[in-house]
Amino acid sequence: MITIFNRKALYIGYSKEERNKIIKLLAEHKIPYEEKGWDARGGQARGRGSFGQLSEYQTTYEIYVRASDYEECEFLMRQMGETH
Repeated sequence: MITIFNRKALYIGYSKEERNKIIKLLAEHKIPYEEKGWDARGGQARGRGSFGQLSEYQTTYEIYVRASDYEECEFLMRQMGETH
């Protein structure tokens, strides 16, 4: 189980594409994770639009893994980046 006491942020960013790649990688390697999404107004992401803001910057994605899995995840992400 991932809790606030044993987790480490693997990814915090705006890219839905990057988020999807990381989630797929974690699932392929059966690494548990926790995910959060926040919209630009500070609430949880609900797919709302916001006048005057670029849509790609409306949601911040956060992916957490157990601290004990963090180094393995970083290694896998580096490998993912080298192959794409």
